[in-house]
Amino acid sequence: MPVAEIAEGFAQNELTMMFQPLMFERLNDLSLKVKPGSTMSLTDLFDWTQSALYGDLGQSKLRSIGEVHRALQQWYARKLAQIWLAPAPRTPYDAQSLARAKLVELRHDVVSVLDRGGLDELTRAHLESLQDVVSRALDARLVVPADNRS
Repeated sequence: MPVAEIAEGFAQNELTMMFQPLMFERLNDLSLKVKPGSTMSLTDLFDWTQSALYGDLGQSKLRSIGEVHRALQQWYARKLAQIWLAPAPRTPYDAQSLARAKLVELRHDVVSVLDRGGLDELTRAHLESLQDVVSRALDARLVVPADNRS
């Protein structure tokens, strides 16, 4: 089994555990029980993950993105789209709102990197694909269900 697949699988499993409705509910509930800043919040989860996976897009000398990192970026963009467009039952509305906000942020970051240029061919193709995933999610026309938290 290729090392890249092992690394991708491990990271995806960890992210899947963190980005499930029960975890979202627990983080939301903590905000009612403790003073702000004393524990991890739902916003922290989304911010920290976004920074870990897409922080390199802010580097002015970015030329390439490694294979495992590209795969995780693609996976997470699709995860955000799923939370925004087809959330699992009991997903808090705040998590859906944060997923959309992070997609908007990602679209801006990807456009900025593509406009800067200087990328290798595979990285450019990856970012263009990522841009397409994000745009399709944000531009989707869906009927919003009355409530998905039951």
